[in-house]
Amino acid sequence: MPSKYEPCGLGQMIAMAYGTIPIVRLTGGLADTVKPFDEKTLTGNGFGFESYTAESLNATIQKSVQIFRNPNQIAALRRVDG
Repeated sequence: MPSKYEPCGLGQMIAMAYGTIPIVRLTGGLADTVKPFDEKTLTGNGFGFESYTAESLNATIQKSVQIFRNPNQIAALRRVDG
């Protein structure tokens, strides 16, 4: 969800309810609900980028592909707390 503005961010919450790992621009409601995955601490619930550019989106997609290929990291990202 590379939104320029997102006051609420219901789309990513619905997507996460169905098990989708979100890739979002960290703005508004998206930044409130999607915590970027940290490979060192294995925390977070998705991927985010700050700059509203195609390059930032592409870099974040490439990072998500690398995480997906690492069994330990993708397992940590998929875990459900609570």
